[in-house]
Amino acid sequence: MKEIVDKLGSLDVHRDIVVPCLGVRESDRMVTLSKETFATIDKGPETQLEFLSDARVSTVLTATTCKK
Repeated sequence: MKEIVDKLGSLDVHRDIVVPCLGVRESDRMVTLSKETFATIDKGPETQLEFLSDARVSTVLTATTCKK
């Protein structure tokens, strides 16, 4: 598998919370993961963006589930 980025963010979106996760490949090829939990309303979106931009992540994947 070809590695295309050194940093990757993902968003796990739920009804009441969003969990952004950061994966950063270190120089020794190990990957460091970090994540936080934010509300989906009020200041949640602003703090999610700050969490990802502080880590200088430019690629973000989103995982969502939709139930009827």
